Amino acid sequence: MPLSGQLNSGSIVVVESAGDYVVVAADSLNLSAKGVSLHRCKIIALDSRLVYANTGYTSKASAPGRWDATDIAKRKFRGLRKAPRHELIRKLAEAYGAEVAARLQPDILGHPEEGWPQTLTTAIFAGFDEDHRRASIEVRIHRTPFGVGYSTKSLPTDDAPFTDVLGETTVTQEFVGGRTLRSRDWKNSLDAQVAGLAIRERLVAGARKLVELTAKYQPDLVGGAIDTLVISRKTGVEWVQCKPECATSTGRQDSLRHRLEQQ
Repeated sequence: MPLSGQLNSGSIVVVESAGDYVVVAADSLNLSAKGVSLHRCKIIALDSRLVYANTGYTSKASAPGRWDATDIAKRKFRGLRKAPRHELIRKLAEAYGAEVAARLQPDILGHPEEGWPQTLTTAIFAGFDEDHRRASIEVRIHRTPFGVGYSTKSLPTDDAPFTDVLGETTVTQEFVGGRTLRSRDWKNSLDAQVAGLAIRERLVAGARKLVELTAKYQPDLVGGAIDTLVISRKTGVEWVQCKPECATSTGRQDSLRHRLEQQ
């Protein structure tokens, strides 16, 4: 593999949102030319109100042309952070998509024998704007007849519940479809788990459940510790659970719960 990144089919990020909360959960598995690692942090808090998460081919380790999608997201955010929040997230998604597509193109065009998937990487920027409205945009980097392109998709801005899954979606599609015996068992188990819980805890449990199921039934593609983060309309970003790599990346060492003021 020419890229030291994660295969698009070997990664999952789940976003659950309703009311005053956005929850992001992700696995830790990384597949690269160097082998398998369980230490990748796929969720980054850009500030106390905005989170970035990614799946797919997200870095290249070898020179020349070394790059990392998370570093690109951070750099683009720093350049746009003074823009009005409702404009910032849209501009950030566009700038990020354009640069990651450009970074991937030389490898895609130069190594067609690798059998690249149609979707190369997906990412999401999720949070709340200055008027406390939900603002989430998904970015998809994909192959085109002429190289690599990107597209963006805005997710619902009202408080209605929604779920967005990036990366490996096979198990999630089965869960949502509810047509198999085991998918009905999964739903019954989750319903019992969240009975009586407040909306925040229900969203956390639902997001983590989808990651757990995918890791259980596709262990070669998804696995490792599950990092989970909540963005609250009132209090901002809080880590529910994260491995040390994620805590370090935000500059804090408390891996259970912490607020991020500014990166």
